[in-house]
Amino acid sequence: MPSSINNHGPIKGLEIKVGALVMAGDEILLIKEKGEPGSKYRWNLVKGSFDPKQDRSLFDTAIRECQEEINTKVKIKNLINIIYYRQKDKIRVQFNFLCQGKIKKATLSSQSEQSLRGEDISEIRLFSKNQLARIKKQEFIDERGHLVVNDFLRGKLQDISLVREIINL
Repeated sequence: MPSSINNHGPIKGLEIKVGALVMAGDEILLIKEKGEPGSKYRWNLVKGSFDPKQDRSLFDTAIRECQEEINTKVKIKNLINIIYYRQKDKIRVQFNFLCQGKIKKATLSSQSEQSLRGEDISEIRLFSKNQLARIKKQEFIDERGHLVVNDFLRGKLQDISLVREIINL
């Protein structure tokens, strides 16, 4: 552990991400998207970056991302996990929530809307728990998505009250 804390401002390269694993009844929704131009489409949960200009809280980010990516309103039910991810100078802390939504009405945003947000999502699909368990790690867009799904399948759900927010705007 470091012996001192840097109190000189934000950490360069730090991103706060929020993921939403959306369920309808006993089924779970995943999206299929490209992470990088030229890459293959792979499975992912709905996720995005906390934006203090748009979002008052982490919960707002999850709700906004579901509205933007799958045009669905959701209710946050549980915290699945929090992932700290570091790659060279880039640091991400991702809060992953289990959400309930009306999936029958879920639709993709238009390609032009997706392009404005830097997204390329080709498909929305519902999976049973058994189908989710058969998706291989390499079929996910990244290790984080695979970890979230596996923690969900193992029942590693936490009470939402573990996320404590103090907002002074």
